[in-house]
Amino acid sequence: SMAVACLTAARRLHDSMLHSVLAAPLSFFEQTPAGHITSRFSSDVDALDFALPSAISMMLDMVVVLFGCVFVLVSQAPALLAAFFILAVVYSRVQRMFNRTATELKRMDSITKSPVFSLFAQAVDGVQTLRSMQQEEQVIEAMTSAIDANTGTYLSWAHSNRWLGVRLDLMGAILIFLAALLAVLS
Repeated sequence: SMAVACLTAARRLHDSMLHSVLAAPLSFFEQTPAGHITSRFSSDVDALDFALPSAISMMLDMVVVLFGCVFVLVSQAPALLAAFFILAVVYSRVQRMFNRTATELKRMDSITKSPVFSLFAQAVDGVQTLRSMQQEEQVIEAMTSAIDANTGTYLSWAHSNRWLGVRLDLMGAILIFLAALLAVLS
């Protein structure tokens, strides 16, 4: 089943990542903050545990519905085949534009998430020192700033997803309009 396949994939990814990190030279740990490593582990495993199964399930549902609708519509109005072709070309261009933007925004999200994990780990490790030196406010300000930066990139990514959704909804509305128009004219 899909759940077992996703669980196996998540386990393999985690084991592979853990092996790579444990086998990394000491220079890797000197150059890479602990928060960045933690961020990578958490985001990749989270994607496989939660996002991937629902995305695959939704994709399979949509593909079945799409082929069913295309078959029914084209069998009733063959002229819609031209509209499907044009919309497929437009869709591919919109998708290419979106993929470039979304990839960069996800990269930025990952980069801005790393300081959040690093600051949190450092604050937990040095909580006694921070309290004795009365530096809590500075750490809170730094943490707030890091969280704000990460939230900004995440919201930009969410807005780009909504941008794509609006374009796809518009293309769907155009297709429905054309199908209704051809039904009325026939």
